[in-house]
Amino acid sequence: MPSKDVVLPSDDSGPGFERCLQLAMMFGGDADTIMSMTGAIAGAYFGESGIPDYMKRISEGVDNAMRQADQLHKLVTQWFHNI
Repeated sequence: MPSKDVVLPSDDSGPGFERCLQLAMMFGGDADTIMSMTGAIAGAYFGESGIPDYMKRISEGVDNAMRQADQLHKLVTQWFHNI
């Protein structure tokens, strides 16, 4: 199944960060890698506000990821102002 189908479910359950991870977990196999990739793509798609607070509290590296996201946003904003 293509990765985008995990991030953007096509059924009536409604897309959401948590639902994406649930679907990725059901694939089995190399689930930790699939869930890691799914979390990264879904996080970018849904944004910070789309990630449940309880998941942010128990996840490793959230502060570092937020710093990197802020730095990337600043770079992109600067680039757009210069074109």
